[in-house]
Parts: sequence; C-alpha cells; structure tokens
Amino acid sequence: MIANREFEIMDRNALHALQEDRLAKTVRWLWEKSDFYRTLMQERYDDEKSVSLANLSMMPLTRRADLEKEAPYGLLTFPITTVERIHILAGQSGHLAACYTNGDIGKWMELVTRPLLAGGMNVTSIVGMVSDYGVNPDGLALHYGAEIIGATTIPLPANIYRQVEAVKKLSITALAGSIEDLVQLGHALYGRGNVERVFAVMRAGDDALVEELATLYKGKITKILAVDEVMGAGVAFDCGNGWHIAEDAFFAEVVDADGEPVEDGTCGQLVLTTLVREAMPLIRYATGIEGTLTHETCECGRTTARFHVKKNG
Repeated sequence: MIANREFEIMDRNALHALQEDRLAKTVRWLWEKSDFYRTLMQERYDDEKSVSLANLSMMPLTRRADLEKEAPYGLLTFPITTVERIHILAGQSGHLAACYTNGDIGKWMELVTRPLLAGGMNVTSIVGMVSDYGVNPDGLALHYGAEIIGATTIPLPANIYRQVEAVKKLSITALAGSIEDLVQLGHALYGRGNVERVFAVMRAGDDALVEELATLYKGKITKILAVDEVMGAGVAFDCGNGWHIAEDAFFAEVVDADGEPVEDGTCGQLVLTTLVREAMPLIRYATGIEGTLTHETCECGRTTARFHVKKNG
C-alpha cells in the first residue's frame, strides 16, 4: 500500500522543485539561527539565496564528530522551551541530545506510517512493540504510527519470557521494534504464536541480522531505516526492490571518499540533508552507510529514490 501518494509517487520534476523550495527555507533558517552552519556557508556562498541543490556539494559533510563537538544543544535552532521531546543518543564524548519540536514529531509520525502501511499494518493488526523506549526511542515512533493507523498497540514488557507469553496469549499478529530486539524474541518464541508481520528498525551495520530475522520469522518482514541524527525510523524503508528514501523530507546523495557526489549506480556513502526538520536541521550528514542510489521509478510504483546497501564480502 502507498500511504502518501502526494509524495511517494510524485513526478520527479515536481519533487525536485519541492526539494529546492524546502532546502531554501532550511538554509535561510540556518543562516539566521545556526552559528555552526552560518560560518560554513559564509565561507562558500555569497548569501543564503545562492545555495541550491545544484551547488550544495560545496558544503563540507557534517559528521558525527561535529555533533559530538556541538553537543548537547549547539545545533539547536529553537529555544529549548519550545522543544517538546529530547531523545538521548549515546556518543563517544557524553550524550547527544536529539531535539524535536511539535512540527518535527508530527512529520516523523507521518513518515513512519508509510512503511507500516506498506508492510500491511491496518486496523485489524494487533501489534506487540518490542522496544525499551528510553533505549530505543524509535519504538515510540512505531507505537504512535501504529495508533495513527488504528492498530491495536501493545507495548511489551522488558522480560523476554513475559514477551513470549504476551505474544501467545494476547493473539499478537505483528511485532515492531529494533532488529536486535526482534531477533532476540524470535529465538525465544521458537515459532510459537501467530505473528504474521514483522516491522524491523535497522541502522548502519545491522544488515548481518537480516538473514537471521528472516529465518526466525516466516511472515512478511518490513525493514525500516533509522538514522537517529537526522530523524529516526522512517528515513527510508525497503519495498523489496531497495530502500525508498522519503525525499520530501531528505535530499539524498551518494558521495566518494572526498565527499563529492557520484552518479547513480556508483558505490559510495549515503549523505542526507534534512528538508523539514525544525529543531536541529542538518546539511549533508554522512550516515556511514555504503551503497548505490537510483532515481528510476520502482516496480512498486514509487518514484522516490532507492538506495541499495552494499553487501558485505
């Protein structure tokens, strides 16, 4: 199912125009509110109006180390009093604070409903949420997304044995959570229960668990990409023909070792620029995920760019 036809099957020219407009608004906001990005842009552009998709590559990559250096609130562009939620992201030098306005949360919830609906979640689904929301806040996004759809939503207890009992006794038909937690529960279930669908949140480096997940759960598996620094679960999802990037919310590039964009089909690192993020917009964030990008219309009908993760080995 295509959840948001306005954006998921948008004409490529119209999508490009939308991205251009949203980038311009993001740049104007950062030029005014972000010391970090204003300095970088003033070194490379005459003014905020001269920044476009065509010359965005003049900007250096934003890396995790930059976020660590500016933590916790150096990249925040709103007063802390207007922030409605903060997710703590563990970092090498303390903790990163991922801040969200009401607008950020609303957009995130809409993005996360797309893979849930695409994977078959509906009002008849009884969904067990396999996530400690403090440790894996993406579970909170999945929870609200499922409720928006109208599914019956059950946050499962932390104890693995109680999770197994809940799956069996509460007639749970779908599970959602991080791929690590789902694999752990899958081993404990031993095929018991009536789980028909699984919604697995993945991050960079989790691809080794995909085959194990498929072996444990014989039902339909929907893989959902999370890049915590730019938004969280819902940045992209796999329709079976590649990871569809939510291009109305993110401008995607694949770059070489020097940070220069490469052509479709050429392997490199996925880089994302946020187009609708309010509290903490990021320009050219280096995700650390290697693969290739294509902009051809998918067999599923979606026109959004697809990312194909590089296979290890």
